[in-house]
Amino acid sequence: MTTTVSVIREFWAAFTRTPLYDSGFGDAVSTSSVESAEDEADLISAMAYLHGYADCAQLACPFMSPSWRTAAAISGYASCFYARLSDDRDGERAFPVEQATALVGTFTVELTGLVHDKRGAS
Repeated sequence: MTTTVSVIREFWAAFTRTPLYDSGFGDAVSTSSVESAEDEADLISAMAYLHGYADCAQLACPFMSPSWRTAAAISGYASCFYARLSDDRDGERAFPVEQATALVGTFTVELTGLVHDKRGAS
């Protein structure tokens, strides 16, 4: 059964494989433990780690360079997932798997373009 947790976990796991490994964030994803997240609390913790890691990477890159844009996007993805996973409406989580799947699709298309741009700039 596909769950919100499994959709998000698979999105981040793709960073540990080519072509997204070329984003430079594969090792950070492995360190964040997102691949072994079992529930939303585990994902929230991993998203906080990845958001902070990407923010630091962004500070180290020349402004608007392909690396800077990739780090900014990854920071935004982590922040978005964190906010959606943390959203508590009437005591229940409100991040349906359909919404997670749609976000992952959008993020994957954007990120693939960024990684392609980064390769071309190297």
